[in-house]
Amino acid sequence: MNNENDPAYAFRKPITADQGEVTEAINKIYQQVNLANPRILWFESVLTAELVYYLIHKFTPEEFDGYFGYDHAKCTEHLVDLCSLSNWRGIEYPVEMAIGWFMENGFKIDRKTLLLELIRGEITPHNERWLRDSALSLLFMSQGRHCMPKPLYPDTLFGIDYFINQLNFVNQNCFCWYPLDDFVILVKRPLKIEVNRQGYLHCDDGPATLWRDGSCSWHLNGTMVPNWVVERAIEDIDSDDILMSDPLDRSEILKKIGLNRFIELFDATTIDKRDNYELIKVQIDVPDYIESEEFGLLTEQKYLKMRNPTTGEYHIEGVHPECNTLSEALTWRNSTDADPLALT
Repeated sequence: MNNENDPAYAFRKPITADQGEVTEAINKIYQQVNLANPRILWFESVLTAELVYYLIHKFTPEEFDGYFGYDHAKCTEHLVDLCSLSNWRGIEYPVEMAIGWFMENGFKIDRKTLLLELIRGEITPHNERWLRDSALSLLFMSQGRHCMPKPLYPDTLFGIDYFINQLNFVNQNCFCWYPLDDFVILVKRPLKIEVNRQGYLHCDDGPATLWRDGSCSWHLNGTMVPNWVVERAIEDIDSDDILMSDPLDRSEILKKIGLNRFIELFDATTIDKRDNYELIKVQIDVPDYIESEEFGLLTEQKYLKMRNPTTGEYHIEGVHPECNTLSEALTWRNSTDADPLALT
């Protein structure tokens, strides 16, 4: 249901302006801070925009030549490897578009960010939350867990309502944008976007984002995960899948399969128990293909199993293997004898 209380409403509601009107608004923003009208670049996915942004800021012409020798295939291999670390799918077209654009235009641009520096310098402390260092860049590839990109909604930027209105107009008619001094990257709205009640990207039966160039990504509670984590049936997830997973992915897998399945897979037993807490140990049969550095020489792991008294939900956290009592585990977890104030 689309309404203004839906965290993704702004990205689902119809576009109200064409690209020409957005360009006009951006030009007015730049003119307001005495910058020349920028080049306007529209891309069909965050992934393509991120790759272009990455290439621009990662490589000078000399560095690009040193790494790739201006070889399209070598650069493609590099970006494909980079994307694979972030669990993107449908990356072929975005990678091709990003490299093609960069090799034609990337060495002609100015990487300065005077506009953003002016905004950061003038924005009130009350609104600093809208301008994290990565608020307009690297939203997906640099963070495993994130909420929707924060638009720029300053209340008193230079004290000029007209300027703010132009910023808001651009925000409302694209997914996100990256303003640099002589060009602006804008991302078109996705074909699909799903979030949970907290505003984190989330879909438990398919990709949470589907973009106009065919790229897509799977997310659970804000964590970008491999597609199998979302789409594989609980009964088909085994202990090797969990052991081989990235720690952030592993957390979401455990939420999905539930504690009972976890205990079944790893033969968990209770060591100590009190009120809403249990100290449990699990026997882990570490596969030969997993390097021992990840788990040391241990085949026995210990966890705190905790029940949130408010919601009734259970949660587990790993503790030091030398914790043999519940008190020791709680002390190690909190560096105090007091019970945790909040369990999530």
